Amino acid sequence: MKTLKLAAGISILATAAMMLPSTATAAPDKPINAATTDSGTLCIVHEADGAPYVVDTECSWHTVTKLDKDGNPKSFTYQDKGNLQEGQTAPDAAVKIAIEGMSVSGLACTGTEVVTPSGQYSSDLKCK
Repeated sequence: MKTLKLAAGISILATAAMMLPSTATAAPDKPINAATTDSGTLCIVHEADGAPYVVDTECSWHTVTKLDKDGNPKSFTYQDKGNLQEGQTAPDAAVKIAIEGMSVSGLACTGTEVVTPSGQYSSDLKCK
């Protein structure tokens, strides 16, 4: 599997950052630092490092956000699974792209994006 490093400013980070709550919201019966999850569809996918991202309306994503006792972000994870879209080219061999040097709400993030010859796309971002 080929590995590439992804430069700062990746679009996946923008998508993930939009999903991080801007204020502490927890159910009344849960402490403020309880983990909260969210999920949905519609992601952005790309075929290779440096290639433009394209919207995949059927892609599914999932997030987990954990706050500290004061309501500040403690950890955040984002995962998605989708497919390349019309006009995008699948690689001949699986490509793994490293996500490094990113941050979401002050949390340092690392992760990967994977594109397979079948056109499947996935990403995994962990921030602490």
